[in-house]
Amino acid sequence: MDSRLCRAAIDLHARAGEIAKAERLLHALLRARIVDPHVSFYNVLLRAYVRARDTDGVTKVVRWMRERDVTADAYTHVWIMQHCIKDGDGHGAIAVYDDAVRCGITPVLRMRGLLVAAYLLERNVAAALAVCRTVVKERDGNLPKPMYGAMIDGLSKMGLLDDAAEFINAMRESNMRPNVQIYTMLMHAHARRGDLEGARRWQVEMDANGVAPDPHAYGVLIWIALRLERSYETAVAIVAKMRAQGFAPTPHIITMFADGLCRSGFFKEASALLAPPREGEKNPLPLSRKHPPAPTSSTDIGGTSYMHALTHTGPQGIHEACRLFRKLVTKSTPDVVTYTVLIDAMARSADTLHLAHELYGDMRAAAIRPDAVVFNILLAAHVRFRGVASSLDVLHRMRDAGVMPTVHTFTILVWMYVRERRRGRLGTAPASTTTTTMAVPTSAIANDAASEGNMYADTDHHIRSFSALARAYARKGDTLTLRRLLDEISYQGVVPDATLFYHLLVASAGVGESSSERAAAGASAAAMTAAVVAEMRLRGLRLDSRCRGVLADVGLMVVNSRGDRVALRDRNGKIWPG
Repeated sequence: MDSRLCRAAIDLHARAGEIAKAERLLHALLRARIVDPHVSFYNVLLRAYVRARDTDGVTKVVRWMRERDVTADAYTHVWIMQHCIKDGDGHGAIAVYDDAVRCGITPVLRMRGLLVAAYLLERNVAAALAVCRTVVKERDGNLPKPMYGAMIDGLSKMGLLDDAAEFINAMRESNMRPNVQIYTMLMHAHARRGDLEGARRWQVEMDANGVAPDPHAYGVLIWIALRLERSYETAVAIVAKMRAQGFAPTPHIITMFADGLCRSGFFKEASALLAPPREGEKNPLPLSRKHPPAPTSSTDIGGTSYMHALTHTGPQGIHEACRLFRKLVTKSTPDVVTYTVLIDAMARSADTLHLAHELYGDMRAAAIRPDAVVFNILLAAHVRFRGVASSLDVLHRMRDAGVMPTVHTFTILVWMYVRERRRGRLGTAPASTTTTTMAVPTSAIANDAASEGNMYADTDHHIRSFSALARAYARKGDTLTLRRLLDEISYQGVVPDATLFYHLLVASAGVGESSSERAAAGASAAAMTAAVVAEMRLRGLRLDSRCRGVLADVGLMVVNSRGDRVALRDRNGKIWPG
């Protein structure tokens, strides 16, 4: 039998998601000696497992290759590099590339593009540019479009949108027209940062250049309509346009649509979209559903979104979601996302917070490892309902579970100390801290450790240091504390986002305090607020409407903004440089 025909048969099963059938077919062909164990067969399986994000499957195929002495080729390394990048392991992808070079494999263009993506994933822009320069030399001064795409995608994900735009301009100068994938990357990057204007600007350019959206681009446009514009009508119109162009909404888009509806407050619409239609009932949206997505297994994302929608429709909806969850438990083990949906529902009220902890205990008993989202939900609930000591206990559980804090974790801590300051529970700084700003963090650490007892003192060093700095910052903002606060976040490998800076602005500007309290803070509060804004600009973060609202509340406005420099003017006309 022709080996190409055999490979095509294996590929058909793999592309249809029937990877187990593809494996069985390959092994049957090998046992019958119909084909030899060629690397191309294993690459088909590798590609399928990489696209399914199945690490165990990738490891299994590599093991089979070693057992049969099958030599990896360039495309084997391509798929393994892509798997590392999807897992967020830039160093791993770079190591795979280096291994290919050591084995004498000539890197194909796709490997170079993945190497660029890996370097940018590790925030090493210089190394990524060096790879591009090497490719330009090898190709007589021309950088191929896939390399442009890799740079634009990586820079956009890093938040370096101006640099990404420069690569777009370079493409135009090279007489290359950006394709739909590049426009989608840029729209998605701006949307993720809450920049509706920037996302729409790229959409207008895409339409003006006659670039037709593909299903992924339509998915991003739906996301923008629901998450940024919060317009149900616009999202429905986009779906109708998508269908008019011959693209049927995929299960992923249907689920994303429902999730966006939930996040935008359209819980009844989401529930109507995802619930199994009753006999004779028409679908309320232009989305086709061949199979009702009500939960049937632990991996049914449509079912999880359905429960998510139900939990936001009131007590009856929560009751129904719990009933579906109990039904699900009898058939299979729910995953961490399903548990997270219900924990979030129970953590919204002080009266049901204990049920959230019971669900957390059930999850651990089922050997399901909680992630940062679960702990952030519990942490925010304890901050809201039970105070500092109880919240720090949640941090201990997070540490004991081996879960790294995220920027949302740090944001909740800053929020906690801002709340405590407003309620007058932070106390006053020791006299020694008024003589020099250098003493503030050190004294705060000592005071907090004493006030929280052994529980606080045993907390992970970086969390303890950050928590103390956050409390000192909320009590007595100063530039030194701000710099150290941001450094502590960086030690955890976390990039501060706009929401964290929003809470820092609230703390430094004294929003919610009386006019007399703000007057007492006076110049130091204005200077600190200007420093926070400058730190935002330094990190490429825009002042969104929330942040500008904070400035307006305390009588400050941006009067000069250039690069990472910014200046604020107060009500008296004084300028505060950042």
